[in-house]
Amino acid sequence: MLRSNIYWGLYAGHLPSETALMDVYDVSRATVREALAMLRDEGAIERQQGTGTFAVSVPPPMQLREAHGVFHPEHDSFLDRHRMQEIDRSWVPTPDIVAARLGAPQSVPCLRIEYLALFKSEVFAIATNYLVNPEAKAVDKHGLATNWYDLLTRSGLSVGESEFIIGCTNADQRTATMLGTQTGSAIFTIEQVIRDDKGRAYNFAYVGSRGDRANFVSRARTDGTGDSVI
Repeated sequence: MLRSNIYWGLYAGHLPSETALMDVYDVSRATVREALAMLRDEGAIERQQGTGTFAVSVPPPMQLREAHGVFHPEHDSFLDRHRMQEIDRSWVPTPDIVAARLGAPQSVPCLRIEYLALFKSEVFAIATNYLVNPEAKAVDKHGLATNWYDLLTRSGLSVGESEFIIGCTNADQRTATMLGTQTGSAIFTIEQVIRDDKGRAYNFAYVGSRGDRANFVSRARTDGTGDSVI
């Protein structure tokens, strides 16, 4: 509960005192101190003798449909507030998983673009994208600017459908270094396939993300007829 309060920004400055937390949650001081020690080890809070406890890690919320690229918000969005740092752009042999997911031949090269995603100077994800021709040639004419979907739009490509497979794994040494975390720490993994308005798959991506630096938010409802609206 404390972690959730921190992540949603309910503690703008100090956390409540240990005594106050004991009263709110009806627990012992030992339980409160154990919880605060866990949050301190995670890097979510700092405790200063004589001053108090402060929240130092407040992951911003990101609408899942915005992450998919199929939702274009009218107002301020997470994608507008984060930036990307390209670290690799190469033409490489098409990997077998890319060929399988995109229905593309392995006999021709594809374009690989890898970038870091940052929010307030902190890296929260590393993404490796593979694009097949003719879309790859169109994208290769443009540089990364605000976000990946902006690059696709400037390249004249549409995002008609976006599919995510979300999982979790332990970060290898390179990924951990890029994300500023420890080797073996748990990170979110996302495999994405992007299709155009006609259903053609042209973009496969693999993303590793720190769960403590961004929160995915998803909401679903029915429209009153039994059909779902996401």
